[in-house]
Amino acid sequence: MRVLVGTNLFYPLNGGGERALIDWLNDFHLKGIEICVITTTPEIENLEREFPFQVIRLQDKIPYSEKIDNEGVQNYLQEIQYNHYEMINKAMLILSEMNDFDFYIGYGFWGSEWLIDGYKSFATVLKEQYPKLKTISLKWDVHGGEGEYDTDYVLHGAPYKYINNPHTNKVFIKRFSMFPKQTTDNPLEVFNFEEWKNRPYDFLFNNPQLNKGSLTVLEIAKKYPNKRFLIKMGNWGSWNNNEIIQLNRLGNVNIINSVKSMENEFYRLGKYLLSPSVIDGGGMMPLEAAMQGTIPICSNIGILRYSSSPYAEFVFSEELTYNALNKMIQWNGYDKINFELVAKDWFDKIDFLDKYDDYVEDTYNNLKYVEKFVIERYYKSLDKFIRELFAMIE
Repeated sequence: MRVLVGTNLFYPLNGGGERALIDWLNDFHLKGIEICVITTTPEIENLEREFPFQVIRLQDKIPYSEKIDNEGVQNYLQEIQYNHYEMINKAMLILSEMNDFDFYIGYGFWGSEWLIDGYKSFATVLKEQYPKLKTISLKWDVHGGEGEYDTDYVLHGAPYKYINNPHTNKVFIKRFSMFPKQTTDNPLEVFNFEEWKNRPYDFLFNNPQLNKGSLTVLEIAKKYPNKRFLIKMGNWGSWNNNEIIQLNRLGNVNIINSVKSMENEFYRLGKYLLSPSVIDGGGMMPLEAAMQGTIPICSNIGILRYSSSPYAEFVFSEELTYNALNKMIQWNGYDKINFELVAKDWFDKIDFLDKYDDYVEDTYNNLKYVEKFVIERYYKSLDKFIRELFAMIE
């Protein structure tokens, strides 16, 4: 089987979805599937990375910039302008010299779904030139609703029922789903509760954005001034929103831009990972943190239940649990949610964990089973998807 991937999001990382895609492609390659990636993302000096499969970059390498340290990779890459059709024409010329592919996976606006008047995505142009090619859109978030797809199928990181927008009509298209890998390079080898109790930070939080629950974290940090918070900026989103400004003013909060090792410079520094998401595309971090001995506390929403059970603590909230989108009406209507009420539910959970040390120790000790759990679950999902693809070309 030969699989072509077209994307404007391919390392340096823009977020967890891109990382999950790379994990999938690495494992496809290990299972004997031929992979070729065509991307508009250029390499950045000092951030180069080798892949075991072919990666064709349609733009020349660009220099490293201090802007990456100050504002993130995504903002730096957004400054690199390119001509949409020039990239497509260049890619099509390269493909004309290659053997045919069985499947195409498009990720990001260049790879698929760019259905704007006067424009065609790479997926559309490919299908016109190679009508027998089976095309797939990789789509993590559909909270904003869906329009028409320019591919034959859609691939999600979770079943559609966990990530759909209840206010928009379902697009009837064949859908696949596959777990993100949710593993880290170096899981914690020895689980020691005394080591956990002596970690320098009480709470960790990644990517302070509204959909990730940044307002809830702000309320928690204000409520517990004697607890220490380590917050890492994300690879995507705003680096200067109101919640970040307010969090920066608190004496118990330390905000860092980036880390070289998520294990040693983030996960293992904290006792708990806060995941108070309002909506989420996949929820990869909770069990990644769990494999580092960090207890995840998550919003009790469907996607996090799907990705993080049974090794996380969940916070039920009348405001969120039954699907925040029912309150928001539109996917970005965060003003419709009473985050003070949400935070009170989180206060109750934190107070409970502070009170019952034996319960926390049992929860912590259970984390030693997470690695085996996520590996088995992931490969079962991966193998199922691969079998489905092979069945389509037999």
